[in-house]
Amino acid sequence: MKTAYKTKGISRKDLRRLAMQIRHWYETKDDEPFDVTGFLDKMPLIFEKNHFQYRIVNASDGSNLCHSRPASTDVVNSRMEIFEPFYDAACDKNDGLARFTIAHEIGHYITISVVGLPLYKVLPGEEIKPFENPEWIADQFAAEILMPYDLCKDLTPGEIMTRYQVSGKAAETRKSKIAKEEAEKADKK
Repeated sequence: MKTAYKTKGISRKDLRRLAMQIRHWYETKDDEPFDVTGFLDKMPLIFEKNHFQYRIVNASDGSNLCHSRPASTDVVNSRMEIFEPFYDAACDKNDGLARFTIAHEIGHYITISVVGLPLYKVLPGEEIKPFENPEWIADQFAAEILMPYDLCKDLTPGEIMTRYQVSGKAAETRKSKIAKEEAEKADKK
């Protein structure tokens, strides 16, 4: 599905710095997983000035959220909704997909509503670069806050999965992207 919006863009390195600042501010130790639900629970206080609020919805709430679309963020109105089974799974800290989903939504809110990346409608036929795509940005933010780049460089995917409570797929993807970025750095030297 094509993204209906784009931003002016943000680099992986800037997202990495932002995620690490949040991890340090939230006092997450380097070898600990980021507490996405704990952070989410504090966001209404942290972003009180923006009137941020979130709610957990279940199937009977009449929401469009479900297993195929487990969360959404309305950056204009500072609201987030999370499908109850995903929130519960993330609270148990055993479901890497649920944790990544919530971190992704937090990424939308922080990069657009807090950092202030502007959103623009994508014109028909317009190409957008990955770093301008809000979905790519939220995915990168989630990867950075859950699996810090520098802390994962020397870990195996299995170690990343266990240490940072992410899915095997997320750990393998992260390790692959780190290896690619490290190879690009080495080629430039």
